[in-house]
Amino acid sequence: MSNPKNSYARAIPRAAGACDYRDTRKTPGDSNPTKYMTFVLLAIFLVFWTQDLISEPLENKPVAYVEESSGQADSDKSLPGPEDPVAVDRPPELIEAPAPGYPLDALKVGKSGTVRVKALVDTKGRVRKAIIEKPSGEEIGFEEAALEAAFKRIYRPAEFENKPVAVWVSYEVSFELKNE
Repeated sequence: MSNPKNSYARAIPRAAGACDYRDTRKTPGDSNPTKYMTFVLLAIFLVFWTQDLISEPLENKPVAYVEESSGQADSDKSLPGPEDPVAVDRPPELIEAPAPGYPLDALKVGKSGTVRVKALVDTKGRVRKAIIEKPSGEEIGFEEAALEAAFKRIYRPAEFENKPVAVWVSYEVSFELKNE
């Protein structure tokens, strides 16, 4: 017995000028390589060209990290800005300062560095905002590690007329490899 597919194809005669869709379908080997290669090269060019337009160096821009938590957006208006002077009778006192983690990229290349952080200590002694005042210049993770550690610091709040007040504090974080 013959294959039904083949016998069906032989049983229906083709009309003159009729299309045979089996003959016009493209297979991977039938494609025009020049057309597709041009498209791929154009796509690669656009990706790299637009990436250069979008990305800007961070060297001259301050790196800032702001922590937002629920219920504090309204009270943020009363908090001082980084350059606003605040009168205090007693400055904030550092109670707990966990050491920042050493950035893995810096560890791999054996780099050391120092970052200057400015942090807003609220009336409860918690860091609400933190910015980088002076980056290390290395761009291998020192700034990110210093900001992450800033939010883990705990202070005794500053006071003015026996009431806690929010103030900005500045400090340096040094990342140094120790020879063992």
